[in-house]
Amino acid sequence: MNSPLLRVQNLQVSFAVKGHGDYRLRAVAGVSFDLQPGESLGIAGESGCGKSTLGRAILGLTRSDGGEIHLRGERIDGYSATELRRVRRHMQIIFQDPTSSLDPRISVGASIGEPLQSFEPTVSRAARRERILAAALQVGLTADLLERYPQELSGGQCQRVAIARAIIARPALVVCDEAVSALDVSIQAQIVNLLRNLRDELPLSLLFISHNLAVIKSLCQRVLVMYLGRVVESASTAGLFDNPRHPYTRALLDAVPVADPQVQRLRGTAPLAGDPPSPIAPPPGCVFHPRCPHAIERCRIEAPVLESVANAQVACHRWRELPAWNGVIDRASSQPSAAL
Repeated sequence: MNSPLLRVQNLQVSFAVKGHGDYRLRAVAGVSFDLQPGESLGIAGESGCGKSTLGRAILGLTRSDGGEIHLRGERIDGYSATELRRVRRHMQIIFQDPTSSLDPRISVGASIGEPLQSFEPTVSRAARRERILAAALQVGLTADLLERYPQELSGGQCQRVAIARAIIARPALVVCDEAVSALDVSIQAQIVNLLRNLRDELPLSLLFISHNLAVIKSLCQRVLVMYLGRVVESASTAGLFDNPRHPYTRALLDAVPVADPQVQRLRGTAPLAGDPPSPIAPPPGCVFHPRCPHAIERCRIEAPVLESVANAQVACHRWRELPAWNGVIDRASSQPSAAL
């Protein structure tokens, strides 16, 4: 296997909690993974699980306070703003809200060309115009849109502008932070197809953050499932959908919409009960045990560690004892659909 493009080891991110003295909220609690060149890795979980904080910490937008981040073998965590600027051209981000991520005061073409001004200031004006047009066409925008302003475009067009801006400096890694969740379902499918094509053509590695496992299934080769700042399961996408081992992963998959009412009835599963515990005061033992129908006393007092099994990892004391998963995912669910 090739050397990973990105290596994250035991990454930890915490925030001070106002009114709680020196107490810190642990948003990311010891996450580790590798991302290979040209690979798409999905980061899944409910809102508040730490997946967006993880992505921002990798980019240096949020400071980590433990662990290591390596990009192309170079350790970059703890870099100063000046040092980050040197490597940041290789790491870009696409935000959730395509409209608010663009400056309404400048044209679409100027927005797309901003990274060139930062990372390649010596490029001539003519060459910059050519690069801007090429990036716009690559994401499905027409030349006449370059003189318009973001407020004159649809949400899907604005997200294509954001994607063009992210790829124009030819980065190796793009973090997609809920990049399609604000779009209509039909537009979601178009953007996912575009990201897949760009990944294969450029090539490009994607860290795709989403709470929608149906979207992740259609784009990513591997999936990392997070709960309360921790990784509870990781596997290939096919392996995760065919044989989820963690009860939380099963609950997320059971929530994926199924178009056929008869198939939905065959599932025979109940929605995941309750809300995630507060990350300010996580429960002892397995953090999922208050919501887990399979929890035993050991789960309440002993935190499970990630255990390797058949090219996957799972953090659950009882995964070997669980019955075979009887979830049903039809073909329609492999396409982008409504959010979980």
